[in-house]
Amino acid sequence: MQNSAKRRKFNWFAGVMAAACLQAAFVSTSYARGKGGPSDGFDHLFHQRTLKQLNLNEEQKKKLQDIRKEARSDRKDQRESLKTSHEELKKKMASDASEDELRKQFSEIQAKRAELQKGRFERMLKVRAVMTPEQRKQLMEIAEKQKDKRKGKWRNHNHDENDEE
Repeated sequence: MQNSAKRRKFNWFAGVMAAACLQAAFVSTSYARGKGGPSDGFDHLFHQRTLKQLNLNEEQKKKLQDIRKEARSDRKDQRESLKTSHEELKKKMASDASEDELRKQFSEIQAKRAELQKGRFERMLKVRAVMTPEQRKQLMEIAEKQKDKRKGKWRNHNHDENDEE
């Protein structure tokens, strides 16, 4: 009876570890590609179509291009660092690392995510400072429409999948 209980406990633990490793692998590859990261969702507002709708002057266009270039470089470095931290967590999960070591690694990942989010917010403030109040209002309206459009696609995609079952 004891062997059976130990085996169940080991199998449960192995399943939890496998799930955690898969999660870490999925998240790290998402961040590495630049998809699904906390800084995503803002660059789409820099598309030419969106900028044309705002009737920006040449000085504003130049400033926004500079903000975008600076942001790209910063985000790339931050995402690489985050990817490395995720890979380290994955290795630690598969090793004999203590729970404290795992918690410390997880906290490091959370701090790096927070830094990405902070950078995104700071870029939004820089963009906001370049625009007139009317352009800000237009940009928020465009962002809401795009958000609603993406939600609609997601809803339709899920609905289609459920119909096939």
